[in-house]
Amino acid sequence: MENQLPRLGDRGRYIAGKNFTMDEPKYAGMTVNERLFAADLMDAYEAAAMNRDRTTMIAILVRVEMTLEQSAQTTDAILAEPKKYGF
Repeated sequence: MENQLPRLGDRGRYIAGKNFTMDEPKYAGMTVNERLFAADLMDAYEAAAMNRDRTTMIAILVRVEMTLEQSAQTTDAILAEPKKYGF
């Protein structure tokens, strides 16, 4: 028998062994890259990073349910050492 993911109703989804309901954050348990990919914002974030557009980078991260503080810290780390992060 194949490994199968549990069946979910309309109010949930399955990620890495945990069921999430609509009452929980959409991107809970995801890395920054996973969040950007799931939201189809990876290209937009990479373009903003290549252009060193701090404001846009932060705004995109906030859209994937990171706090303003987390978004600013992540963005500032990337802008401080862009080559380290592939930019």
